[in-house]
Amino acid sequence: MILTDYKKYKEAKLFTGLLWDVDLKSFDYFKAKHIVVERVVELGTLNDWYAILNMYGEKTVINEIKNIETLPSKDINFVHKFLKVPLEELLSYQNSLSGKKHWRE
Repeated sequence: MILTDYKKYKEAKLFTGLLWDVDLKSFDYFKAKHIVVERVVELGTLNDWYAILNMYGEKTVINEIKNIETLPSKDINFVHKFLKVPLEELLSYQNSLSGKKHWRE
């Protein structure tokens, strides 16, 4: 995994603009970690990656990524190349092979 130095960046904060459609006053970052991780994969900066890795841990982030149903091809490739997640373990990759299309592609 490329982002192995994330523990050096404990002060990293998640850009709350990634969660534009939720009420942050009542938002539970742990119950809705799938939403947070998906937004960071699709729209996040390096700082956002450090924030979620510190918040949830490497294993949890990777497990959440594996269960994202749809991702654009560029994000599938990023996860595969930089996080070293095998394509076959990504639900979004499997769905792309089955012909399921997401409106963003």
